[in-house]
Amino acid sequence: MQFDLAAGHATEPWEKPDRSSYEEWLARVWTGDRRELRRGRYLQQQRDLQKAFEESKFFLQLSNRLRDWSLDYEDRKGVPLFGAPPEIKLELKPWESFLSKTWRANVHNNPNWPAPPADGWLSPDCWFEGLWDVVRCRIVVRYLDGVQELADHMTSLGGEVGADVEVWTHAQDYGYYAMHVTVRQDFRVQTLNFEDEEERFSKIEIQLTTELQETIGSLTHGYFEKRREEKQDPDQKWQWNYQSPEFTPYYLGHMLHYLEGMIMRVREDIGRAPDA
Repeated sequence: MQFDLAAGHATEPWEKPDRSSYEEWLARVWTGDRRELRRGRYLQQQRDLQKAFEESKFFLQLSNRLRDWSLDYEDRKGVPLFGAPPEIKLELKPWESFLSKTWRANVHNNPNWPAPPADGWLSPDCWFEGLWDVVRCRIVVRYLDGVQELADHMTSLGGEVGADVEVWTHAQDYGYYAMHVTVRQDFRVQTLNFEDEEERFSKIEIQLTTELQETIGSLTHGYFEKRREEKQDPDQKWQWNYQSPEFTPYYLGHMLHYLEGMIMRVREDIGRAPDA
């Protein structure tokens, strides 16, 4: 990591930069080429990553397999896996959102400050490798069991094509329920002087969720993004303050997850019932 923390602070004790001063702080402590901190440099490498994934065996096979998995699920369960034909639409993380994520890791949520976080500093020479949603997509299923089913299929597909696939289960305090499948993707980028190429890697994130969770997530995501960059009082628990802005949207996420579990129970009970 090419960080010189001593250059990041003019006075003692060292003060954490807030989000608005984070880019200035980065420019002071980064000892590598300043061009690595530019938005355009990030966008170019992001496009290289996207292109490499779109040409990968995993992505090409995934696009073909979704229909087969859907037909198999409906044949076994008697209900469709998807509410609409699935479309793999890759999303690119905006520069500002990417920077905010590095700020939260390096500074805002770093309990070791001014020492580096447990996994090391996220700096231009390693921040693609350290983050896993620079390029991402979301696949939405109708029922709760479809999430695990797709995650299992993708894990098997990774084994078939030699891709490094991991599955992360999310059940968050703020009512977010999903599974994230990450796929390691190697890619090549041009050096700053355009005379050579360098090898990098990152992880593509595939979010698997249900229609109900997708609906509540689209309503609350912007609010959550804003709140997690604010300074929170650890002694104040939103669960005990029904008038807090978090109370209703976060508990709605939990309630919907419970409702989806009950829907699954009813569906399975109907499937076990003897014919009339």
